[in-house]
Amino acid sequence: MVKEVSVLIAGEAGQGIDSSGRHIGEFFNEQGLYSFVYKDYGSVIRGGHTFSVIKASENEVLAHERDVDVVIALNAESLEHFKDLKKNGILICADNCKDVKGFRTIKIPFSDIEKKFGKIFLNSACIIALLTVMNYDVNDYLKLLTKRHKENAEVSKFISDYVEKNYSGMIESKKLKTSKKGEVVYGNDAIAMGMAAAGLERYYAYPMTPATGILHYLAAHQKEFGLALQPENEISVINMALGSAYAGKISAVGTSGGGFDLMHEALSFAGTAEIPLLVINSQRSSSSTGLPTYSGQADLLSSIYAGHGEFPKIVVAPSTTEEAYELSAEALKLAWKFQIQSILLSDKNLSESAKTTKFSKVDRIKLNFAKGAQRYKFSKDGISPLIIPGVKDVTSKITSYEHDEFGYSSEDGPMAMQMQEKRAKKRDAIIAEMKKLETVKTYGNGKIAVIAWGSAVNPFREALKYSKDLKIIQPVYLEPFPTEKIIKELKTAKAVFVPEYNSTGQLSEILKREGIWKDDFVQMLKCDGRPFNPKQAAIGVIK
Repeated sequence: MVKEVSVLIAGEAGQGIDSSGRHIGEFFNEQGLYSFVYKDYGSVIRGGHTFSVIKASENEVLAHERDVDVVIALNAESLEHFKDLKKNGILICADNCKDVKGFRTIKIPFSDIEKKFGKIFLNSACIIALLTVMNYDVNDYLKLLTKRHKENAEVSKFISDYVEKNYSGMIESKKLKTSKKGEVVYGNDAIAMGMAAAGLERYYAYPMTPATGILHYLAAHQKEFGLALQPENEISVINMALGSAYAGKISAVGTSGGGFDLMHEALSFAGTAEIPLLVINSQRSSSSTGLPTYSGQADLLSSIYAGHGEFPKIVVAPSTTEEAYELSAEALKLAWKFQIQSILLSDKNLSESAKTTKFSKVDRIKLNFAKGAQRYKFSKDGISPLIIPGVKDVTSKITSYEHDEFGYSSEDGPMAMQMQEKRAKKRDAIIAEMKKLETVKTYGNGKIAVIAWGSAVNPFREALKYSKDLKIIQPVYLEPFPTEKIIKELKTAKAVFVPEYNSTGQLSEILKREGIWKDDFVQMLKCDGRPFNPKQAAIGVIK
């Protein structure tokens, strides 16, 4: 049994790098290893350099390493990745590539494969070569391929024979297969599955990387939950969702930063109208179009303070596929319980990476619609009866204006004060509810504390493998912020680091606002769109 292996497969967009990475991850998962798949690609349809890194281990894997055991290079440009190879690592490349000193090279007859089977089978040929050398049963890999079974089987036989003939001395001992630890799931799929499990009925989105995968998944599974629809732009997206929610349908929308900006006005309307909604913002790097296929965490403050005026909301940030599943369900449930807007912050690193995942059960939302006409009836906790249109003995009136308990517009000063205080009460009710929830997670017991959120948590959790001096503190809920719990976890810390994928330290700003920040806290800011490297992360905080 392999204890741990990292594979980097690279080529140009259109050579099947994405699907290859997924299949390699799924293969190792089928062998009983934990898998993690990271993909790096530019914002082009075809051409341009792209690669995937797959790490498999006997232990759970949360992030990839840049130093790998195997590099599969499908074109000349991809040979640059030999610098990422560990000493005595394996380079799999075309038969005309040069041997690189210090590494083992397997040269694949690309021209023969193209003539016999076609260029599209180069990726399969290289993967089969690797699995043959590692002495796995390649038939297990072929079972994962959903297309061209006959051709892939022929390529497999050709390459297996070729490797056994030319590289017999490199073939390792036979590998044992153990039971699976879970399924390989992408972050976007986990978000979609979590919402559906909680009772989602309507999903609206305009395609925007890296959130598009949620729409793709739900569009393919509409019969299981309801309706997934792509309107003409993000303004239409949120307004249609609010219409569905007003009619009593559990609704959500998904986008990235630029699309989220377009939704702000409707968010404010939803705040005043008290229409429940889950908004998923999968962050990309930089402002404007930025780096559209790379990751960032620069939308935190934008999400917390989204919209004009004042109204309560919830902001959550999962770090793993398991959390993505659970929190999408939980945030959807809380939106309807408090008749507010929940925002789930994902990012490219989470949304478009995959890992071995085992889901826990989530509760399904149960709605109780009320009768009457006082849609905005005053209450102790600010939560009014949930009244929807189309029901006998019901009058359901909503408005974007300030209003009275029946939803009629009002510019009366005392009424305006009462209604704004009513909505503000919900925040206190939310904070009380949060005491029942896991709003902060911790990993490790070291004296060096790392406060991280979202996908930035994972490289530091992996860094625990290199240093036991660390304690990772993860605020899962970012609004309302779990201040007391964070302070409690910091009591024994001798040093505190705050890593983020932005250039200004937005979590640091919240820590300052909450009175947690101290002068000796250290920011670790990274805004190039790429994730922290676990080994370098460990070195960075320990030194």
